[in-house]
Amino acid sequence: GVTDGYIRLSLGIEHIDDIVADLDQARKASAKTATDFDNYKKQSASQISALEADKTKLSNEIFIELGTHI
Repeated sequence: GVTDGYIRLSLGIEHIDDIVADLDQARKASAKTATDFDNYKKQSASQISALEADKTKLSNEIFIELGTHI
């Protein structure tokens, strides 16, 4: 089988320019996908941080509110 770091490549009878163009198109699509995924991870991390901050703020507000009624 193909393990990490390797690719499986199957070629037919085609002109070399077509093969090179297909490989270049695949490389560009792969790079875009990797960039999109990295951006998604960064955005998700930012959203999680914002939610954690909101949760902490809300917990503090509840604690203060409860403390004023005791």
